[in-house]
Amino acid sequence: EPQAREASVAAIEAKPHEIALAVYDPQVVAVTQVVDELQKKKFTVKMFVCSLSSLQQVWKLYEYVPDPKKEITGKVSIEEERRKQLAEQLNTFPRVMAAFEQIDFTRITTTDLFEMMIVGALVSGSSDVHIESGEKVSKIRFRIDGLLHDVFAGMPARNEHNIISRIKLLSGLKINVREEPQDGRFTIHMTDKKEIEVRVSIITS
Repeated sequence: EPQAREASVAAIEAKPHEIALAVYDPQVVAVTQVVDELQKKKFTVKMFVCSLSSLQQVWKLYEYVPDPKKEITGKVSIEEERRKQLAEQLNTFPRVMAAFEQIDFTRITTTDLFEMMIVGALVSGSSDVHIESGEKVSKIRFRIDGLLHDVFAGMPARNEHNIISRIKLLSGLKINVREEPQDGRFTIHMTDKKEIEVRVSIITS
């Protein structure tokens, strides 16, 4: 419900491999995140623009849905085959840098960019990932052995906003709050026996 309200969307029909969304504004970043997540789960997504009053009627149905057992963090999984492919591609820090240089930021999905960042950091032995916002482009940096290293310094603002929104959603943070610091956490599910807890800090300039 919080994610649906935050993005002003509602699922109005679901089939095994297809889902229909009622959407107030398809251009909102949060909507892109919802669609990316559903496509990652192999759904074909159809969107229908509607009014806020119509969405509010749908959201009222949440009161009839039992509350799930709440987890401390959100969870993200990277398919094993995809993880192995990225780990092989990004097996050294110079190759991580080279891979980011070759990205077509007009075409890459938020999910693919996020997975590259996560796997690149893990393979490099990074303890921290920094995304530093700029006026037109943003910088990605990894902390390795206590030192910050520049990974890529030219990520367009649109991609940076999408990544930050994805991280906020995973961490249970408010997407529309930008003038206040926020803290949260999420879990990276690696295997049945291994999970990595990630602490998230949003710091304003």
